[in-house]
Amino acid sequence: MRRRKEYGWPVSIIKILKIKGNNTVLKKLSRNNGFTLLEALFILLIFSFMVAFVPLIVSSYQKINQYDPSTIFEWELFLVQLRNEIKESADISLSSGTLSLTTAKGTVQYEKYSDVIRRRINYQGHEVVLQNIKNIEFTLNQNELLMKVQFQNQKKREASFIVFQGNPTVVASGLE
Repeated sequence: MRRRKEYGWPVSIIKILKIKGNNTVLKKLSRNNGFTLLEALFILLIFSFMVAFVPLIVSSYQKINQYDPSTIFEWELFLVQLRNEIKESADISLSSGTLSLTTAKGTVQYEKYSDVIRRRINYQGHEVVLQNIKNIEFTLNQNELLMKVQFQNQKKREASFIVFQGNPTVVASGLE
């Protein structure tokens, strides 16, 4: 059994509209004139706004993807651990990119190994403390230990530790 259609609409919808006595709605639904110029301009305006915001949305998405909280967290955690070991150390020495700290635990070393910075105690162990490293440079100038790190994504970070003779203490550390 096929339903009969009036004005391109199923009969059940037409009956509902006739029951409510809304013949003007029925006439508006049945008109097949197409778009008016005003409606076409309005749609073009909406489409233009949408296209105008696409570059803004794409650039925002790229900036969000560049921000990596795990890397920042890893950097901050590394600085805290290094600062605490500098506080506990009795002596600090540098040799060919390796930072050696003499503590009660023994000699603690921070060195670049492949693309990571590793921590070793008494020349044993392999604890990764920072990953994706391209280069690291330690500099000891009088009472300041300066550390410059370049990551594989070309970002650079620096940290500065103030070290007092006898009992090293970190006064301030920062990053670029």
